[in-house]
Amino acid sequence: MDENYGTDTVTKVFYVYILAILIWVFLIYALDLYQTDTIGKLLLFIPIAIFIVSMISFKECEIEIEDEIFQNDFLAFGVVIITVFLSLRYYRYITFFYKLIFTGILLLGLSMIDVWIPKRNLILVKHIRGILETMAIVIFIYLFYCFYFIAHHTEGVAKNPFADVHGGLHLTNYITSHTTDEQNTLAITSAMK
Repeated sequence: MDENYGTDTVTKVFYVYILAILIWVFLIYALDLYQTDTIGKLLLFIPIAIFIVSMISFKECEIEIEDEIFQNDFLAFGVVIITVFLSLRYYRYITFFYKLIFTGILLLGLSMIDVWIPKRNLILVKHIRGILETMAIVIFIYLFYCFYFIAHHTEGVAKNPFADVHGGLHLTNYITSHTTDEQNTLAITSAMK
């Protein structure tokens, strides 16, 4: 027979998600993420939507679902390495990018800490881990969107870069020969108006 969680556990998880939403809103303002376009705002709304759905549907979940949902995802650490290398290309925004990378790494690291608590409260730890991972992953998705936004508005070419490279030219030579930092700055400034 499937067994659901008790009222006390459901209430605790509900409050964990309320706190998570408040922390996420705080992070949006603390990291200046609210200064974005419509797509950026939609990306930043993803955790809130996930937290609300999880908070509402948790009371209907059976205990057996724990093992199916809660797993560590180490793919996120590969994303961290990629974002560090991508951020080097846009030196003007490196402080902003590193702030996001640090926050994402911090959230991922916190999600991997083991806490020894009674089994009846283990579900809270699992939900907190999921919350921290969700926040970190969305920060990295937002960071990738920032890279896309800058590249799209500075280089202005929305097609495969390899299609323009002929005669053995290297992609990096092609890109750097067609834009300067001043052109990048002007394009971004005009795009944000």
